[in-house]
Amino acid sequence: MKRRGTTLVELMVVMSACVVVLTLSAELIHRILSVQSRTAAAIAAERSAQRLSATFRRDVQDAARRLDVADPATLLQLAVGADEVVYRQEGPILERQVVRKQATPAREQFVLPEELQVRIDERAPGLLTLSLESRSVEFEPGKIDQASPLFITPMHLEATAVLGKNARLVAESVAEDSP
Repeated sequence: MKRRGTTLVELMVVMSACVVVLTLSAELIHRILSVQSRTAAAIAAERSAQRLSATFRRDVQDAARRLDVADPATLLQLAVGADEVVYRQEGPILERQVVRKQATPAREQFVLPEELQVRIDERAPGLLTLSLESRSVEFEPGKIDQASPLFITPMHLEATAVLGKNARLVAESVAEDSP
């Protein structure tokens, strides 16, 4: 008589092998998704930093002068034409406000990781520098978790601009055009 089925032991061995394969697959998928989300967050932070850099340069070059800052959360205050441009940081959000006389302020937010330190320095008279820098991290390969910092390699970005550069160019152009 020929045997036509499988024994309970054979089924248990096959099911155990399937459980091991599925467990390893689930862990691999979890790691892949974790790395993908961290990479997406790092790319978003870099884009935000690049956008901040371009906006900072444009504002500084368009500004007539730098105003005194009274609030400790305010990093920079500029006079641009009849407007004031204010850079203020609260936690991971750096906010740029354009304050117009008798109008609602325009606001733009730059969401940056908490690991980034933001500084605005005047390196020389009229030369402003925006610095974004992450701290370096000691890390063990294979031990990346959600609590670890976003940037494993340090990030450093500097944007330097000359105060009033565009304002002077416009003034010189107007002076040349008048008879």
